[in-house]
Amino acid sequence: MLNKFSFVLFLCLSFSLLKGQITGCGTVVPANSMQYEKAFIAKNYQALTSCLNKTISIHFIIVTDSLNNPGITLSAIQLAVQYLNTWYAPICLSFQTCTIDTVYTYKYNTWSKVRDDAEFTALYCKENILNVVLVSSITNPGGAAGYAPLGNGPSSSPHHDLIVLSKASIGSGSLFPHEIGHFFGLYHTFETSLGIEFVNEHNCSTAGDLLCDTPADINPAPVSNACVWTGNNRDPNNDLYTPMLGNIMSYHNSACPLSFTTDQYNRMIYCYIHFRNYLY
Repeated sequence: MLNKFSFVLFLCLSFSLLKGQITGCGTVVPANSMQYEKAFIAKNYQALTSCLNKTISIHFIIVTDSLNNPGITLSAIQLAVQYLNTWYAPICLSFQTCTIDTVYTYKYNTWSKVRDDAEFTALYCKENILNVVLVSSITNPGGAAGYAPLGNGPSSSPHHDLIVLSKASIGSGSLFPHEIGHFFGLYHTFETSLGIEFVNEHNCSTAGDLLCDTPADINPAPVSNACVWTGNNRDPNNDLYTPMLGNIMSYHNSACPLSFTTDQYNRMIYCYIHFRNYLY
């Protein structure tokens, strides 16, 4: 049942009350990703940096528990959107709440991607808008606090884009901007599905996350509470990893100041222009 900001290339902000380590992202890299990445790899994406001047509407859908309790406040959602906007301001991309609906079918409150994605999308998601479902827990993918479709290629039409987030995590750290990053084509900094990125950067544009200003990373990342890299892990060339600590697309410790890089912003611009420009 359903009821009814100036451009800079790099932003590095730290919100002590909102920082948090991402350890449970359930976003999956599609098997056909490389066919879309060939065009990106060939593109001089460093020349793409621009101001999108775009505001994207979000349709929030709160799933209640068995007693019809929402488990999240409207002020928490508003704060999460405000925080999200700080990270996308450098490319003049912002988000606004369009509608907030409530679903009282509480089976969805314990979410399973395999069981619920298609059914829920057909019943409750709006077209050409960003649908964000808020649930208490996600059992599939197991251990995930959220997930999003990877926006590195064309999405099926009609567009009913769905991001799933846990209510407890939406305002507690980088989860929301992290999943939006995936939605606009960003990989984890430790991604290996396209090949292992070498520390010496010789393959930084064709492996890992395909970006050369995000150094080779690993997961799990041995970072101390003081945000100091303590690992002695080595890549296949026997070079020591020295990753960028605190990148939003990594799984680093919550003590690390959060950041996106210039190349990450450029890639999101590229993916918005080519694959997500239907959003209003």
